[in-house]
Amino acid sequence: MTVEGFIKVNFDASVRQGVGTRMGMIYRDHKGEVLAAATNFIPTCFDRTVAEALTFCWSITTAAHLALSQTHFFFW
Repeated sequence: MTVEGFIKVNFDASVRQGVGTRMGMIYRDHKGEVLAAATNFIPTCFDRTVAEALTFCWSITTAAHLALSQTHFFFW
C-alpha cells in the first residue's frame, strides 16, 4: 500500500538469451489505480542486473516526463 499523495512504481525486466530483453513498469496512486504503464523490448541480451538497472533508469525518466513527483520505486 502506498501513502496518500505518493505514486508507487513497480518495474521489472527479463532477459531471454538469443532473443532480447523485455522491460515493464506500472505507476499506481495510493488507491491502487493505474496512472500509467509501459513495456519495451530491446533485441539485445543484457546481463540480468544491467537489464534491471536500465529499466529502473527508464522508469525514473518516464516519471519525470509525466511530471510525477513523490514516487516510490519497487523492483518486482
